[in-house]
Amino acid sequence: MSEQAARTRPRLSEWRRYPVTSVTSLLATIVSLAYWSKFSLGLFLPDDAGVRQGQIWRFVTDVFPHGSIMHLAFNLYWLWVFGTCVEAVLGRARTAGLFLLLAFGSSAVQFAVGASAIGLSGVGYGLFGMLWLLSSRDGRFQGAVDKNTVVIFILWLGFCYWMTYTHAMNVGNAAHLTGLALGCLVAVAIARPRARIVVTAAITAILLFGLWGSTFGRPLINGFEQARLGYEALEDMRYEEGAKWFRKAVALEPREGWMWYDLGVTSMQVNDYETAHIAFARASRLEPGNLKYMRAAASHKDKP
Repeated sequence: MSEQAARTRPRLSEWRRYPVTSVTSLLATIVSLAYWSKFSLGLFLPDDAGVRQGQIWRFVTDVFPHGSIMHLAFNLYWLWVFGTCVEAVLGRARTAGLFLLLAFGSSAVQFAVGASAIGLSGVGYGLFGMLWLLSSRDGRFQGAVDKNTVVIFILWLGFCYWMTYTHAMNVGNAAHLTGLALGCLVAVAIARPRARIVVTAAITAILLFGLWGSTFGRPLINGFEQARLGYEALEDMRYEEGAKWFRKAVALEPREGWMWYDLGVTSMQVNDYETAHIAFARASRLEPGNLKYMRAAASHKDKP
């Protein structure tokens, strides 16, 4: 493969030359259309029961559905720009392996530390990170990522965090960062062969953390999982256990109003009025337009 092939963005009519990138894009389009048409795609997405039963392939299939046409278009554009560049140099088999690594790693870590997410963004950030480093260190990838692209991806990363923080939109930020880290590690392995043992160990550690954190370790590190366990206890009227789980949940996810509200509900059931008042008030502040939270905060303000 020539250096020029890696630097030049191919036309869409050349899709046959890049089967891995093209098939991935086609699958993402088909699955996203099915997702928008309300087809059941439960088997594509990670869930607690499925992952615990060993269905770890869900961490690959969840990259295909997308939430909107803009989400899909953005990811497909950058997948084409970066994926074809990588495929032109590394070939089909290595590119497929790279896509699988980035999809699995970013999705597993996202599910381990937060809620599940969908889309190819983790793969896109991984390819960006890899090409960002290699564009100045490996002649085969020279010019693959310019300064404007770096600015776009860094600003978008910050914007996504802001959107999540303000509850404007829930974004898979952990998937973005994990994909970026994995891509940079792969770049180091390519540019510095002597560092491959260390890099392999680092990649393995990320993958093992994702596997552990998305299964056995999830109740220990994931506020959403803790809240789910708390809600199950609440439904079964195991209020003390529910309050315990919700206290842990809000410690990890302090900006989730519904977790604070349920902490208030379980705390009331065990006569912990002080915690209930604090929890209802916090839920109301986090979501000032939620009448249920406002009424709860007002009703229990003066409880003994």
